Amino acid sequence: TGGNGTGGAAVLQSDGPGSTLTISQDVANASQLANNQNAVLNALGVGGAATAVNGFGGDGQGGTVSVQATLGGNIVLPAAADAGNPVGAIRFLSWGVGGDSFDGGTGGDGTGGIAVVAVDSQGAAAGETSITMGRAEISALGLGGAGLAGATNNDADGGVGTGGQRSIGVLDGGVLNASLPFSGAEGIGGAGAGAGSGGDGVGGQDTLIALNSTLNITGELKVGADAIGGDGGTGGLGSGGTTLFNVNTSALNFTTDPNGVTGLVLGSNG
Repeated sequence: TGGNGTGGAAVLQSDGPGSTLTISQDVANASQLANNQNAVLNALGVGGAATAVNGFGGDGQGGTVSVQATLGGNIVLPAAADAGNPVGAIRFLSWGVGGDSFDGGTGGDGTGGIAVVAVDSQGAAAGETSITMGRAEISALGLGGAGLAGATNNDADGGVGTGGQRSIGVLDGGVLNASLPFSGAEGIGGAGAGAGSGGDGVGGQDTLIALNSTLNITGELKVGADAIGGDGGTGGLGSGGTTLFNVNTSALNFTTDPNGVTGLVLGSNG
C-alpha cells in the first residue's frame, strides 16, 4: 500500500505601502517538471504508488497556496511562462494526487487543497494595491490514482478525485491584472483497468468575488468546478461542484489575447 501524501502551505505576500514583490521569470527544468509540475508556487499532496499485488495507492491531499497583496502592497509575476512549461502558463498548484495501484487493487484518492489569490487594499488608496501576472493556472485539482493491471490481476479500480477550493478576491480598491483561462477546483477520477471501475470525479468550489475593485483580464476568465469520472470497465461518475461569481461595484475589463480570444466562462460541469 502506498503512503499518503499531504501538502503544506506556500505563501507569497506583499504588505504595506510601497512594498513590491517581483518574480520576473518563469523557469522550467527537469526537476521542476518531475517534482512540482513546473509551478511557481505549489503545495502538492501526492500519494505513493503501491508495489505489491492487489496493492492500494496512497491518498493525496493538497495543501494551501496563497498569493496576497494587502494594504498598498504590490506583486508582479512573470508575464509569460517559460518555453519549456508544458501548459504555457505560470502555475500555482494545491493539487491532491492519488497514487497508482499495482497488479490489481485500487488507486488512491486525490483531494485538492486550497488556492487563494487576494488583492485587498484594506483602506489604502484605490489602485495602490495590485497583483499583475500573465497567463496563469491557479488550481486546487483533485486527481484519483489509476488502477493498474499486472501479471496476476487484469482488473483494478481507479481512485476518487475531489476538487478543493479556489478563491480569487479583489477588494476595496484592489487591482488584479491577469489572464485566467483555467478552472480552479476540478475533480478527475482515476482510470480503471480491465473490468475495474473508473474512479468518481467530484468538483470542489471555485469562487471569484470583486467588491469596489478592478479586474483587467487578458483573454479568458474561467471560474468553474468541473468533474470528470475515470475511464474503466464501468466509468466513474462526474459530479460538478460549486461556482460562485460576484462582481459588485467593480470594473471588469476584457482585452483579447494574441489568439483573439476573450470572454467569461462560468460553470461546474459533470
